[in-house]
Amino acid sequence: MHTPDLFPEVPRLAPCSLCGASGIRNTCTRCDLRRRLFAPRAPLTPEEENASEEARLERAESARQVRERLERLQRLQRPVRVALLGCSATKGNSAVPAESLYKGRLFRTSLAYARSVLCADEILILSAFHGVVELNRVIAPYERSLATASKDERNDWAWRVGSMLKETFPGLDVEAHFLAGHAYFPRVFSAAWTFRTPLAGLALGQRYAALISAIEAGRLL
Repeated sequence: MHTPDLFPEVPRLAPCSLCGASGIRNTCTRCDLRRRLFAPRAPLTPEEENASEEARLERAESARQVRERLERLQRLQRPVRVALLGCSATKGNSAVPAESLYKGRLFRTSLAYARSVLCADEILILSAFHGVVELNRVIAPYERSLATASKDERNDWAWRVGSMLKETFPGLDVEAHFLAGHAYFPRVFSAAWTFRTPLAGLALGQRYAALISAIEAGRLL
């Protein structure tokens, strides 16, 4: 009994290697795969076309911003001064840019120091949940801390964040000022990176006091 081919309008398909049909045979498992691969797709609706164009424009704009940022950093003709801030447990209750989400006094003071005294070229937040976060990235509140993570989880986080940092500054020398707790220290093994750890060994209250003193005196730690 002859089984009719489906989708006869699909032109010039090579014969099916399983059943030998030149078109698509509805009882053949290999033809079913060929149907999904080669059957004509329905045209996009106007809404889908607009969404596709908007996504293309967003990708182009994002690529432009990344290119301009790297060009700006390359023009410095010196190592990029990067401040690495720790996130805080105290957060707002809605999705906002990261610099506004974290409410802890140590975070706010570290941010003020990075801007007014260190004059960092780039300021990044080390988040237990997101990894590396830009100040203007909109994120929602979350509950996660490396303080309660296992050793393996902290190691995995440190390697992941180290990779993210290196990808953020490709081909650039970096002078990183680490202003977070020791649990948030990333694994960055690269000769292009130099780490400054002015708050190493200090308890939370001591770190806060050191930052306040540096800000008031206008001096680097």
